[in-house]
Amino acid sequence: MKRTHITLVGGQPIPVYLGIKHYEPEYIFFICSEQSIQEAERIRDEIEIESELIIIDPVDLQNISSAVKQLSEKLKNEQISINISSGTKPWSYYFISKFSNHKNCEIVYVDQNNLLRNFNDKSQQIVDIDMNTRFKLHNNPLKNYQLLSEYTVEDFKAIERIRQLRKFNFSDFNYLTAQFSKHQQRSFIESKNGSTIKWNKTERSITMQLYNNHGILESDIFNSPNARNLFINTGWFELEIAHLISKWGKAKEVRLNCIFPTTRNSPKNEIDIIVDTGIKLLFVECKTQINNETDIDKFASAVKIYGGTGSKALFITDAPMRDKALEKCHDNQVIPFSLQPLGGANNAKTKLFQLLNKELYNINTK
Repeated sequence: MKRTHITLVGGQPIPVYLGIKHYEPEYIFFICSEQSIQEAERIRDEIEIESELIIIDPVDLQNISSAVKQLSEKLKNEQISINISSGTKPWSYYFISKFSNHKNCEIVYVDQNNLLRNFNDKSQQIVDIDMNTRFKLHNNPLKNYQLLSEYTVEDFKAIERIRQLRKFNFSDFNYLTAQFSKHQQRSFIESKNGSTIKWNKTERSITMQLYNNHGILESDIFNSPNARNLFINTGWFELEIAHLISKWGKAKEVRLNCIFPTTRNSPKNEIDIIVDTGIKLLFVECKTQINNETDIDKFASAVKIYGGTGSKALFITDAPMRDKALEKCHDNQVIPFSLQPLGGANNAKTKLFQLLNKELYNINTK
C-alpha cells in the first residue's frame, strides 16, 4: 500500500515541512493556492520525495468541496496522512469531512512548539528542524553570522573593563562609541572634554582615554581579537548577553551579528542574537537603553519575517525600560528584560532563565 501524504500549504512553511519529515511518505500532494504556490515550491526544494502541486481556491466552498472529493476517490486504496496545520480553514474542514471515513488515513496538526498531534489516536510527538533549514524555508538563508566560539577569553574579559570605563564617564563614553560606530573609517575620535578613542590597525588594539569633570584620567588598551567590534554599535553588550544566554539549558546554538542579505547581497537586516532551542528560535535585540520605541516595532516585524509566527522575541536592555516601551513590547508579543534593576548580567541570569522557560512554549497569536 502506497504511503501518501497530503499537506495544506499557507503562509507558514515550517509545520508543512515537519509533517513531511515525520511521515517520510512515498508521494506528496501539496494543496496550495495561487498565493501560496511559492511556499510549496520552496518546501519541495528541501525534500527528495516525488510530489505534485494541486491548486485550489482558498475560500470558494464549491471549488474546494469538488477538488477534495475528487482526490479522496483517487486515493481510497492508499495509506494516507493529512497535515492540516497550514492553509485555510475551509480546506481543513473539507479534508477532514471527506477523508475522516478512510480506513487508512491519519489527520495531524503541528503546533508552534514542533509538536505533531495525531487526531486519530490523540498521540503527540516532537519533530526537530535545524536552524539553517528554517531560514531557507522562509526564503531568508542566513550565511553571515558569528559564533561564540569565534570570541576569546580576552574578548569576554574586556567586557567588565568596558563597563567600568562607561561608568566612569557615561557621557563621553557614549559620545565616543557612537561616533566611532557612525564613522568607522576614522581611527581617532575626541570629545570636547579631551576624552579619546583610538583604533590601531597595525596592532589591532583600541585605546580609550576618559576624563571626568574633575580632570581625572581613566584609560585602558584593549588587545583582544575582536576589540574593535566590541566598541561598534554596543558590540560589548551584545557579546555579554550572548554569553549569558549560552548558559541557558535550552540554548543549543547561539549566533551573533546575524545579517540576512537581499538577493543582491546588500545588507537586508541584522539581528543581534539568534538562539536555536531545538523547538523554536529565540530572536534577541540588545540595546543599553531604548531611545525610540519604534525600534521594538521594527524588531517584532523582523522576527516574523525571518523566523515565522512561532519564533520568540526577547528585547534586552541594560537600563530599565520606560512604561511606553514595556507597553510596546506587550503589544508586539516581545519579551522585555532589563539588567540594571537586577544588578547586572550575573545577578540577572536566574531571573532571565526563569522568564525564558516560562515564555518559550507559549503559543503566539497570529
